[in-house]
Amino acid sequence: MKKIITTVFGLFLTVTMFAQTAGDIALAKSGMTIERKAVFSQNMGLTDSEAKLFWPIFEEYEAKKSETFEKSLKNLTTIADNIDSMTDEKAKEIIANVMKNQQTNLKLLNAYQKKVAKVLGEKKAFRFVLIEEQIDAIMKVQVLEIPYAD
Repeated sequence: MKKIITTVFGLFLTVTMFAQTAGDIALAKSGMTIERKAVFSQNMGLTDSEAKLFWPIFEEYEAKKSETFEKSLKNLTTIADNIDSMTDEKAKEIIANVMKNQQTNLKLLNAYQKKVAKVLGEKKAFRFVLIEEQIDAIMKVQVLEIPYAD
């Protein structure tokens, strides 16, 4: 993968992880979609005919992915709001939300990997998953910058 993934997302995610208002979340989602599309465009290695098949699938995937992205931002906002006064009950609630969102993301990626494989073959589907996994890994690194609750 090209270094653009870490460069673009490293800078962008620092801002998006601390979106506080509905407007911030909408802006973060919009920016995230644009950035993600650029990364996929530069790294999928699509021919013109493959691109015509891939981009409608990608757009559909992104629409569904943006729902889980919004939930991730809300989870991070909840963590930030409660970090200094975290209770066991709140920690349990947050972890349940995070795990549910991760499961949803995995199911979504699995479903769309199959769609990409069906129209472009397994190698392109593998590339799709690899790019997505790298993006998710970068997001997780950004989350590690959140201070731990005592």
